[in-house]
Amino acid sequence: MMMQGIDETFAGVIFLGYHTGTTNPQGVRAHTISRVRLADVRLKGVSVSEAGIKAAIAGHFNMPVTMVSGDDAVVKETTALLGDVEGAVVKWASGFHSAKTLILEAAYQLIRERVKKAIGRIKDFKPYKLAPIHLDGFQKLPSLGSSKLLKHRGTHRCAQHQIHRQGHD
Repeated sequence: MMMQGIDETFAGVIFLGYHTGTTNPQGVRAHTISRVRLADVRLKGVSVSEAGIKAAIAGHFNMPVTMVSGDDAVVKETTALLGDVEGAVVKWASGFHSAKTLILEAAYQLIRERVKKAIGRIKDFKPYKLAPIHLDGFQKLPSLGSSKLLKHRGTHRCAQHQIHRQGHD
């Protein structure tokens, strides 16, 4: 999940090059963790993208998300979930496999500007807190990875394609 090493010593997190979640029909290459395995991931009943999952991990350490970059759909999706985080739209979705993009140097410049702005506003952002956690994963095929997942305490199969996990945080 690209959150290894995170702890309470960080002031905030920045998400670069993100995609919308699997349930969002607007984004380029929309997926949540794996487009092959998962049909949906929900935290407390709300469908979330990888940005939502990682925001909850950061929130566990009392750390806010400050900025996201990607296509127009992921910036919209992330700000709808997390509030007024800085967004760098570097491409505009026109289909699952296609987008109109900024030239590379313009994308780099926009990302730099938004990161600087996010750092300047660090006190404006709030951690995404969800404790206690209720996580639901909806698999495309019921057998994919479920045996490993079901070994965790607090995890059970609710339906043929759904696994639920509840935890303190």
